[in-house]
Amino acid sequence: MTGNASLTRDFVAAALAAPVPPDVVTASLSPLEDLLVSSLMAAGAGPVRRLLGWCVAEGGAGGWLLGHPGAELSRSRAALAGGFQAHLLDVDDVSDPVRGHPSAVILPALFALAPAEASGDEVLAAYVVGLEAMARLARALPADHYGRGWHQTGTVGALAATLAGARLTGAGVEAAVAALAIAAQSSAALRVQFGTETKPLAVGLAAQSAVDALAWAGLGITAAGDVLGGRAGFLAVHGAEAGRARPILLDDFGSRWSLVADGLWVKTGPFCSAGIAPVQAAQRLAPALAGRSADAVARVLLRVRPGADQALIHRLPATGEQGRFSAEYLVALGLLGRRLDLATLGPGPADPDAVALAARVVREHLPAQRPPSAAPGVRDRWTEVVVEWRDGGADRAVVEIPEGAPRRPLGEASRAAKRTAAAGARAGELRDIVAETPDLPWTRTVARLRGFTP
Repeated sequence: MTGNASLTRDFVAAALAAPVPPDVVTASLSPLEDLLVSSLMAAGAGPVRRLLGWCVAEGGAGGWLLGHPGAELSRSRAALAGGFQAHLLDVDDVSDPVRGHPSAVILPALFALAPAEASGDEVLAAYVVGLEAMARLARALPADHYGRGWHQTGTVGALAATLAGARLTGAGVEAAVAALAIAAQSSAALRVQFGTETKPLAVGLAAQSAVDALAWAGLGITAAGDVLGGRAGFLAVHGAEAGRARPILLDDFGSRWSLVADGLWVKTGPFCSAGIAPVQAAQRLAPALAGRSADAVARVLLRVRPGADQALIHRLPATGEQGRFSAEYLVALGLLGRRLDLATLGPGPADPDAVALAARVVREHLPAQRPPSAAPGVRDRWTEVVVEWRDGGADRAVVEIPEGAPRRPLGEASRAAKRTAAAGARAGELRDIVAETPDLPWTRTVARLRGFTP
């Protein structure tokens, strides 16, 4: 490694040194709560219990998993199970610049790595830095990275979680550079897995990769000195230009925070964020269909901006799980007034009536007629749903900014409903634990969370 010539070293140094203002630490309480809520919602699911059983059978200690107070597992496997559980229902938060799920990767890794002497605000500051690193790495990748089938949650999530973990554990720059290089060796996720349990498994693998990479770097295992830069580095392999990447990664690190500037999507249902605007538009039209047979529908037009539906890879899903990534199925559920929960979006068969109506949904891509009002990198989520009737006429609904987007955040009533769905009668207690986190030793917060079951 050659000092200032190393993009990796400069990026790591910036991430480790950047001071996180108190107001930004406070802003991180909302994603912390949403991560805990999303995890609790999945804690009793069969896939979580099976993976956790495998992790526990391996043996180990030091790790913990929310909703499973008696589980004893290693820190590495706790990160794996934690990321998997947090993302299993796809109800966790989303970052527009990342085009993926930052909290479900970064926070489980930090939960596994946090030293006994850490304070709550130090854990939260490390999360903020990890989210910032993840957003910058994602922005540095080519625009077609997602379109070519990669998923940034895995490709840059492991790197970001490693940097966050290095910050929290007090790793020096050289150790963090080595850990980042080790994590890069296994950073990957494919969009073809959407609609299967391997999608959340990729989140767990990214969190585990961060924990393992820091441990292995601590053992002195050597790695490339500049894994990000160079002709064969991480960015080049993915088609990024090093000259363009350097300012994206380094400029204003510590003075602009993605958590505040870009915000996060917060979901209320277990389906892809790309489906939120189509669902909300379809739900506005549900009353028009309520008094008529679905056979009265000739076809349904779903109009979105080019690329806005890339994540929705299934057309006529066989299972509800696939339906989480089907624009047609999600619109049909909304039109039929169905609940968007695990009854229609779980691992069982897809709702047959919704699938039948989905067969009449046609996607169209309409380019923006004017420059979007969103900040650079924020996708235009304008959506129109048009129901054309067999007897003539049509009904239509437009959603410009869906509820749950950073520019139209969920209200407290919606957040409280999600919290209650996860924690039941203990929802208020969970809210209090989160609110008090910055002012308490992290071990105190963990002790309260480890015993927490709905």
